[in-house]
Amino acid sequence: MVCRVESLPYEWRLKKLGLFSLTKRRLRGDMIALYKCIRGINIREGEEFFEYSTNVDTRTNGYKLSIRKFRLEIRCRFLTIRGVKFWNNLPRGVVGAKTITAFKSDLTRFFLLYIVVLVFNGIITTSGKKIFSTNGHCADFETTRERCKEVGATIASPRNMKDDLAVFHFVKSFKKCAHLGIKRSQIPDEFSFLDGTALNYTHWGPQEPTVNEGENCVKMFIDGAWNATTCNQHHLAVCEF
Repeated sequence: MVCRVESLPYEWRLKKLGLFSLTKRRLRGDMIALYKCIRGINIREGEEFFEYSTNVDTRTNGYKLSIRKFRLEIRCRFLTIRGVKFWNNLPRGVVGAKTITAFKSDLTRFFLLYIVVLVFNGIITTSGKKIFSTNGHCADFETTRERCKEVGATIASPRNMKDDLAVFHFVKSFKKCAHLGIKRSQIPDEFSFLDGTALNYTHWGPQEPTVNEGENCVKMFIDGAWNATTCNQHHLAVCEF
């Protein structure tokens, strides 16, 4: 049964139903066509329409496109005019896909996240293929978990230093502690991720985690260290996709 979406904004309805607007569907098709050209799948079209160069500049995605000169009256009809600017703003992890199948999958994920960020006026950081997002709002642990679940995400759960730094970016920017997707496990004095797996990475602060009664959740403090805390405290809600 289709979930009820009548009261939701247009873009949010599309997200709930797993659809794109007509404009975004065409843009997605443009990105796939550009990927095929760059990878040599459509070599002739690629040579005629645009040039591309690779670079190691970390501020770009590594495959910069530039438009060749052509007749002004037909510029609005060309794929390159519609797609080059958006392509150059795609994350490196998307355009660097090794196969067209992987590219389509990563591109779809990027567009869905774009809709989420658009609706919630949020910001994002990345760690590998993981994407973290927040809109700067605070909530208790259970509310945060529900909000993330509504958009197909989980509470941010750092499993390595890169993940940890991605979440810390928000903590530092908003100057607020953030909930983490970690809770006290059934084993006394131990914590685990929400899926029950053991912590393979930690960043506990001094004398943490504490064994105080009721401190069953974990927050990232403003200095980046992890601290055990009660679950009813309101902290920054950060979701992981």
